[in-house]
Amino acid sequence: MFSCQAEETAQLQQEIQQLRVQLQQFDHSPSGEKAKKSGNTTSGLTRSIQHIGLLLPLSGHFGAQAEHIRQGFYHAWERDKTPTKPKLSILDTRLDPSRIYQHYQHALSLGADFIVGPLHKEAIQRLSLHPLQTPILALNIIDQDGVLSPNMWQMGLSPE
Repeated sequence: MFSCQAEETAQLQQEIQQLRVQLQQFDHSPSGEKAKKSGNTTSGLTRSIQHIGLLLPLSGHFGAQAEHIRQGFYHAWERDKTPTKPKLSILDTRLDPSRIYQHYQHALSLGADFIVGPLHKEAIQRLSLHPLQTPILALNIIDQDGVLSPNMWQMGLSPE
């Protein structure tokens, strides 16, 4: 069991590193212009990340999966020795999709300027209905007929 958790944590750390590489492709200029990535214009990051808010259902049905993600983020954060290392806030969403926007607002009140999560599809769907003033990397993929908020990206880490 421990080796399986170690493998999952190593895989998550590798995925986090891949995300960092992808995020570095954005134009982080302080001018406030829209970011460009691989020749495609997308809205998103216009400055370096100072504070990451991690929204995960640490208790409940997806608690074990969320804990692995939390561990991967924490280990990657702990290994980061750069002077510009962002602050990391971890919030337990308790698998309550109806309150996800409150959790998002709480992360913003703590100073988060980049959000990772939620994990649950219904929470992502509910969050996508609100105006999002800070970039979000959702950790699941929802079926969306329309276009997501320009500040929301999805990554398939489906625990289902």
